[in-house]
Amino acid sequence: MLCFWHHEVMLLTLRYGAIDAALLTSYRPGSRPINIEYFTEFSDVLERCSKYCRCYIVGDINVHFDDVLSPHNRRLQQLLHNFGLQDYVRQATNNKSHQLNMFVTSDC
Repeated sequence: MLCFWHHEVMLLTLRYGAIDAALLTSYRPGSRPINIEYFTEFSDVLERCSKYCRCYIVGDINVHFDDVLSPHNRRLQQLLHNFGLQDYVRQATNNKSHQLNMFVTSDC
């Protein structure tokens, strides 16, 4: 498990024959601030995952993916785009009607 100040991640990698994949689980406590350090850490995690042909990221990062005006969401979406990743959750995932969870994938 990789532990960063702003979130916790667990990375499982598999390279066997034609299989080249990474599965990452990520959790960012809502009590931790979203700041430049968070995005720096998350970018480092995404860079590690980008070394694999298939990348799957699941977790709760407590960023409102559904808020298109949120600067945190826009920055996170840009990071995902930069690494060729896309989030596939399109509905509320908490009791306050926000999407806080993600299922992100990349396939080569």
